[in-house]
Amino acid sequence: MRWIPVIFAILLSTRASAETSIFQKLLVLRFGDEKVATVEDGIVDLRGLGTQEFFHVQGQVFFVPGVLLDPKYLSDAEFQSLVTQPDVVKATLRLKTFPYPLEETEATFGTYIIRFKNDKSRRLAINLPRLYHPFVLHYVDSGKTERLIVHKKLNTDPSKNANVSDMTVTMPVIEPSGDFYLYGQATSPLFLGRNTLNMSSFYVGPESYLNTLSYSIRFYATLISGSFMIMFVFYGFIFTFRRQDRSSLYLAVFAFCSFALSLLYVFNFNITPQELLNSFTIINLFGICSLQFYLLDKISFVLSKRSHRLMLVAALLTTIGASVSVMLRLHLLIAVLFIVSFSSSTFLIFLTLYLGIKHRLSGIAFFIMGTIGNSVFQFPIMIGYILQSNRENGYNILLANFCIGLALALVNAKEFAVTYLRSLQQSRDLELKNKEITYFNRNLEKLVDHKTKEVRALLDYIPQGVLSVMTDGFVAKDYSAHLKQILGRSDIGLQSFKELILDHCDMSSDARDQAWQTITASVGDLVFNYEVNSDKLPSELCYRHQDGVKYLKATWNIEVEADVVVRLLVTLLDVTAEKAFEKEAEQQRKELNLIQELIAISPNKIAQFFSTSLPLLKENERILNQEEVPLTPAAIRMLFVNAHTVKGAARTLQLKDLARQIHDMEDHYADILKKDAPIDRTRLQEDVKASFAILDQYIDINRNKLNRSDNYNKVVIERDFIENHYFIIKDFVKDPPVDPSTIITWLREQNEALTSLIFEQLPATFDGYKERALKIARDIGRTDPIFDFEIDDVSVAPDQKTVLDNCMVHLLRNALDHGIEAPDERRRKQKPEAGTIRIRTEIHGDSLTIRISDDGRGLAMKKLKAKGEKLGLIPSHASHEEIANTIFASGISTASEVTDISGRGVGMSAVQTFLEKARGSIEVKLGEPNDPAGDYFAFWFEIHFQLTPVTQAKAS
Repeated sequence: MRWIPVIFAILLSTRASAETSIFQKLLVLRFGDEKVATVEDGIVDLRGLGTQEFFHVQGQVFFVPGVLLDPKYLSDAEFQSLVTQPDVVKATLRLKTFPYPLEETEATFGTYIIRFKNDKSRRLAINLPRLYHPFVLHYVDSGKTERLIVHKKLNTDPSKNANVSDMTVTMPVIEPSGDFYLYGQATSPLFLGRNTLNMSSFYVGPESYLNTLSYSIRFYATLISGSFMIMFVFYGFIFTFRRQDRSSLYLAVFAFCSFALSLLYVFNFNITPQELLNSFTIINLFGICSLQFYLLDKISFVLSKRSHRLMLVAALLTTIGASVSVMLRLHLLIAVLFIVSFSSSTFLIFLTLYLGIKHRLSGIAFFIMGTIGNSVFQFPIMIGYILQSNRENGYNILLANFCIGLALALVNAKEFAVTYLRSLQQSRDLELKNKEITYFNRNLEKLVDHKTKEVRALLDYIPQGVLSVMTDGFVAKDYSAHLKQILGRSDIGLQSFKELILDHCDMSSDARDQAWQTITASVGDLVFNYEVNSDKLPSELCYRHQDGVKYLKATWNIEVEADVVVRLLVTLLDVTAEKAFEKEAEQQRKELNLIQELIAISPNKIAQFFSTSLPLLKENERILNQEEVPLTPAAIRMLFVNAHTVKGAARTLQLKDLARQIHDMEDHYADILKKDAPIDRTRLQEDVKASFAILDQYIDINRNKLNRSDNYNKVVIERDFIENHYFIIKDFVKDPPVDPSTIITWLREQNEALTSLIFEQLPATFDGYKERALKIARDIGRTDPIFDFEIDDVSVAPDQKTVLDNCMVHLLRNALDHGIEAPDERRRKQKPEAGTIRIRTEIHGDSLTIRISDDGRGLAMKKLKAKGEKLGLIPSHASHEEIANTIFASGISTASEVTDISGRGVGMSAVQTFLEKARGSIEVKLGEPNDPAGDYFAFWFEIHFQLTPVTQAKAS
């Protein structure tokens, strides 16, 4: 693990990366201690340079344009005199891309001059990384002049010069004992009308030390170039033997491009710098393109085929466009396309990284390391293209490619290792399978015989009916022994499944035919046909045989050969006992629910409900049983009124089953009256019978389970009351008789006691209506209303109370569902959230008047008028009173929809009918409009009711 600090040092170092090639960079970081020697006023100070370190000479040196100076040693005064001449300029020592002109002068030739301060005698080597044009380097000290480097022939005529790239492979050695000078004579051709003069930064250090570093450079150059070459050959062979693996082809192309880049960057070629730059750039572009192809291949499992192809074409077109732009020197377009290409590559790298982590792909740790290295070295390249920098980025490109290439090689090596381990495991598994097959082949007859006995034993003792259905729906000869017991017959084999089972089951003819067609069509046909029609096969059968009825649970499976169904496998399980238990449990659950509903109601109220509802349902039964009398609309309306009244009382008491049954009856009545549905007397009679059945069930549970009385017409009198009555009569007839005034007093007391037993007080009756109103309000989502009752203390006979009960059910529902608004609407109208119901009573002689009103929206006069005119009940010029009284017509309702509570237009008609039967009446009294448009009017109901003599006496 000692190489990890080296890698991090390489990735994090930034100081010298702009001025050195990749190989010097690696050399510096691994083996050398680099110090930057900055040129100040043309002078470099070498004093203090150790034996195990070197100077990287950077900064601005003096350049004498248009003159190839003869090298000679200069005194301080001569040096200052030379560099202060007006035409002398400063040139920056830096490693730059071609072409990068010396902008401070128009000259195409001249002399660089650098003075070095030195305090000891030693052997020093000089290394210039790159030269682009003819260049001669001279060394001058106080005692001698020496030519160090000659790169091509100098010529002051720019047309006779040539730009040829060169990476210096020799390092001249000098032996200064004091200060010395370096003269760099340079001539250049014109490129695009400008000079191409350039002197790179260079290295100065002890000869032995720089020689060692030079050997290291060659080693790393060979190592990296060889690595790319090995990758190219390796992945090329993989693709040759496994052509379906396109990722190997892409990696081979990437490795080849990187190998070509390393050759161009390290070795000298007889081409111009522009050709070198173009070649380097185009090869790098195609390397990036091959990397994009590889990454797209790796993430193709999350892309559609169309998207994958489009992205491949886009990457290829971007590469071709950028290459053409390079050759045509379209610099802006080159920068844009390079940024697009680098950005897309970076995006694909990180997307592949994300998907690799998400799907736990092998070798992802290596890919993470390569991604980090690639990002570190790609970032300066991106910045350079964005800022139009002329800095040479060859070392960044090579190192970025090396990082990602090495990472991908390690990823593939990991994949190969995993594949190899899997192949080993598969080989072991295959060997075990071969041993099993060999064993089976040797013992086939014994195994078949053993399995046959096992299957036969299973069929003989399994407590289920198992059979198989062959072609044309015939049952196979082999079936389980228990099947005879289930079907109650022994002739099963080779019988038609339809005649054997389906014809004896309770099912519709259509269902039977569909099941039989599915059975006959599936056997011998494709599995797909069975899968499409398998829902036609019954999962439960009600099987009838000579001993009774059995419930069978059927399970269907198929035996398949070559995607064809060869037989149906049917399992029949007798679940008759379970069905009986389920039915009994369901009955008990239902009975328990009814008990809970009845317990929630007081004995007196439920008895009163039975006494009220039974006559209404019996009247419906009587009307329907008169076969000779046709069912006219008036008769249907009477059925509707009676049923609606019973349902209203049942809903108030939360008798859910009865309310639900009668609501369905109402739907049928509504269809007959409003939609002209045909009248089916038999169905109407069945509906009434079903209602009686549910009501009788409530009565039976109330009487026998809860031990309650269900006769509201009987009064329970205590024994003390009978004894007192006996003694009064005895005193009245004894001799001598008791004082008459005493007898009268006793009789009055008995009369009052009997009145309290037989009759009910009106205030108590209306207090009971409050509870009903609260239940209705909660059912329809209203806030509990406020009750404002002023009721006279009057006794009411049982028959009169029954009429009031039937009427108040509808009146309270009308007030809460049509009158009082929903809480949100009341808040918008700035009304209290809780509505108010007001009831007042008055006694006038033998008549009782009841006024009922609420603080809701009022009577919807506009809706009533429209419905009344539509039904022909009123003329278009009808008065407000005529319009208001249409509310008592059957079928008139102001509700926008029919609900379980109201909306059928029956309630007020029922109230009027009940009162007229009891020689009473009801009318609507209108007040002022509740809104400016006059759509709603304040109103109240006024009921007139005849009092019985007892009630009149009590009132008097």
